[in-house]
Amino acid sequence: MLSKFPRLTFSYAAGLITALIGLLVLIGYQFDVATLKSFHPYGTDMAANTAAAFLFAGIALMALQHSHRFAHRLVQFLALVILLIGIFSVYQNFFDRNTGFDEILYRKSVKAMSAPNPSSMAPNTAVNFLLLGFAFMLFTLPKFRQSFLIEFSLIFSLTLSIIGLFGYLSGFVEFAGTSGYTKIAANTAGTFIILCVGMLFTAYERQHTPITIEQKLFAGLTVTTAFIIFITFLSISGIKSLLQASDWVEHTQEVKNQLGAVLSHVLEVQSSGRGFVLTGNDKYLRPREKASRELPTLLNDLRLHTVDNPYQQRALVSLDRLIEKRLAFSDTIISTCRIKGEREARLLIATDRGNILTDSIRTLVAQMIAEDDRHLQTKNEDEIHQANRSQLIIYLSLAVQVLLLAFIFVLVKRDAAGRRKAEDRFRLVVESAPNAIILVDFNGTIRLVNAQAENYFGYNRNELLGKKIEMLIPRENAVDHTFLRSSFFAHPETRGMGMGRDLFGLRKDGAKIPVEVGLSPIQSEEEMLVLVSLIDITERKQAEDALRQLNEELEDRVKERTASLRKNEERLRTTLDNMMEGCHLIGFDWRYIYLNDAADKHNRRPKEELLGNKYMDMWPGIEATTVFGIIKQCMEERIARHMENEFVFPDGTTGWFDLSIQPVPEGVFILSMDITDRKRAENELQKLNEELERRVIERTAQLEVANKELEAFSYSVSHDLRAPLRSIDGFSLALLEDHTHQLNAQAKDYLNRVRAASQRMAQLIDDLLNLSRVSRTEMRREKVNLSHLANAIAMQLQSTQPNRTVEFQIADDVIAEGDAHLLRVVMDNLLGNAWKYTSKHPTAKIEFGVLTRDGVLAYFVRDDGVGFDMAHADKLFGAFQRLHAMRDFAGTGVGLATVQRIVHRHGGNVWAEGKVNEGATFYFTL
Repeated sequence: MLSKFPRLTFSYAAGLITALIGLLVLIGYQFDVATLKSFHPYGTDMAANTAAAFLFAGIALMALQHSHRFAHRLVQFLALVILLIGIFSVYQNFFDRNTGFDEILYRKSVKAMSAPNPSSMAPNTAVNFLLLGFAFMLFTLPKFRQSFLIEFSLIFSLTLSIIGLFGYLSGFVEFAGTSGYTKIAANTAGTFIILCVGMLFTAYERQHTPITIEQKLFAGLTVTTAFIIFITFLSISGIKSLLQASDWVEHTQEVKNQLGAVLSHVLEVQSSGRGFVLTGNDKYLRPREKASRELPTLLNDLRLHTVDNPYQQRALVSLDRLIEKRLAFSDTIISTCRIKGEREARLLIATDRGNILTDSIRTLVAQMIAEDDRHLQTKNEDEIHQANRSQLIIYLSLAVQVLLLAFIFVLVKRDAAGRRKAEDRFRLVVESAPNAIILVDFNGTIRLVNAQAENYFGYNRNELLGKKIEMLIPRENAVDHTFLRSSFFAHPETRGMGMGRDLFGLRKDGAKIPVEVGLSPIQSEEEMLVLVSLIDITERKQAEDALRQLNEELEDRVKERTASLRKNEERLRTTLDNMMEGCHLIGFDWRYIYLNDAADKHNRRPKEELLGNKYMDMWPGIEATTVFGIIKQCMEERIARHMENEFVFPDGTTGWFDLSIQPVPEGVFILSMDITDRKRAENELQKLNEELERRVIERTAQLEVANKELEAFSYSVSHDLRAPLRSIDGFSLALLEDHTHQLNAQAKDYLNRVRAASQRMAQLIDDLLNLSRVSRTEMRREKVNLSHLANAIAMQLQSTQPNRTVEFQIADDVIAEGDAHLLRVVMDNLLGNAWKYTSKHPTAKIEFGVLTRDGVLAYFVRDDGVGFDMAHADKLFGAFQRLHAMRDFAGTGVGLATVQRIVHRHGGNVWAEGKVNEGATFYFTL
């Protein structure tokens, strides 16, 4: 007996290890790390729900080591979760149903999806979690903490896990699970062993006594039971495999027989045709006609028998074509013989085409038979290998079972001396049983009763012992009971009674009590006795009466609901009949099942003429249309389709219909809407669009002519107006230089003013030309680094006035998309204005950057110059509009108008904010 401290420490460590393993596997699924899911990348992965259950179980085992209420509630909750995981997984495995439970955490892996059973958790894993969840729940119930059910659950689960791990270590992977199901993973089996041992330590620690001989015997019986059940499943699996192999042999022989029949029929076709040519007698054609009738049936049967063999299916397609060609050639020979005579038919036979086709058919049939033989041989080899391994496994299991039974025999022999104590315990158990216990001999004499029997019948045991059992049975049933008692002793076996008929006991006061009776034969050394177990089911009877009344009420409600559903069906039919859209219901046999009134208008014929008739018969030639192919696809593949279709009616008229085709249990449902008027309107709209495009082309040509005229005007302005200005400026300069001694100061001032005006006029002309070019220049959008442009312009400005102290703050890598040349003009004007309007300050600061306004990037240039009054902000971007006098700041007032036009061409906006003597900020978007 280990001390308490090490045992609890081991249990806590086992829980911690189990939780960590579950957590690591879940991490493996989250990050797709194969080595965390399995010991080997090609081995069986621990399922995601298995890992989650291990995480919960490990936490529950650690919580079991604590006694406070929160730990108790936590174990109960986690036990319920583990139980649910086990129940869902057992249901999926043994009922072959996919509930989607395995994909709650993660989608199934490729290996899990390739398993024949829908559950990614192995059956033995699912059973283990069911047992462990049950054991955890019992741990939390004070009355069951020392129950043998806990030991049974843990030892059974431990045995299954050891068997699975032994299968991996010994190479007999069949021990990891039966065929047709997912096998338990090696890391899953190992984790179960750790968890079960930790729980067993906890269970044995709580009983505060050494392990008894009964517990050892019980453990041995549990291990033997688990092993026998598992080997039984393996044996059943092997038998299923052998039966499948037998079915495969019969299947292969059937295919070969059918292939031989096909070849025989083809040869009959060949010989029949030749016999007719040689004799001219039609009786030789009868075998051919029979063969022609039976060949399609044989080929169809072959397709059904080889549906799981892609090679045979492809070969059948080729065989079908060759037979079709051989039959067609035979028809050609017969018709030639009838029309042109025997000589022409013989010449056609002499071409040897018939023999070539027959040889091709014979070769293809031989290949198909060889393919089936090859598959059969491979299958037989696999089955022989499986049978040998199954035989070895059975022998090994028998040896293990013999050892286990020997161990149990030793335990039983050691326990023989304690039989009397066991009898005393039996009496104690009988006395403490919650139901009435009565021991009766062959004559019906009561030999033993317990306290509960006294309570049930109102007698004390002295009044019952030695009396006949019939005193506790109502008088009307006493005679029958004597016969039934004799019958039971003639064929003694444990049986339950009271199911399907009412049984009553008779109390001392004469009252009848409904009871449920169980009978168990007990063979003592002297005689055969029967142990009668009775349960008072008065409360159950009352509940059954209440349930019967509820069922009657439920039946009434069902009738009402049925009537309501019938009314709803009639309402639905009325709704469909009055819909504006046409409703067509076509069955799988292509016959009309239902048509509403709108369908009459769409079909242009009464629905009575269509109902019950085939779709193809009512619309000859419909099979060649697109709409028929789509309806057929919807009917076969069960997918919904939508289309617009122009339908040509038998009288030559047409109509356009919007069709919604939906698969329904009866076949397909077609909802049709007449869109002929809409299609006509669309055609007219298309014509209008074409007319509009033609007008746009004409207008574009007119605009191109206007642009050329504007370019000519610009050239005239730049050439014809510049020449007089240059003359004025040049002659004024000549007067100042050549006749300066003849001019007084006022004349010189006048000439200087003339020159300044002519130069300003030339600058105005340049600005106007630049403004017009901005509107006409073709744009080329690309990525433009505005920060590089701003740095280059800043360097250029500083070089013009190196004595000024100006700080430039330019954001790095401000990227915009637009025309590089035009954006250079924008940056030149905005930074140039900032440079100009800060010239009155001894030190200045100019900033360029980008920010977000209402979710849009806005680029800005900010300065701390003279600023402007926001009341006049609407004049900033007008041509020749100035907010400052010429004597203060030079300029023509065209720069900001140019900026606005460029920004607008880029689909953006430009605006400014400022205060007098506090600077200004200009924003633009693209």
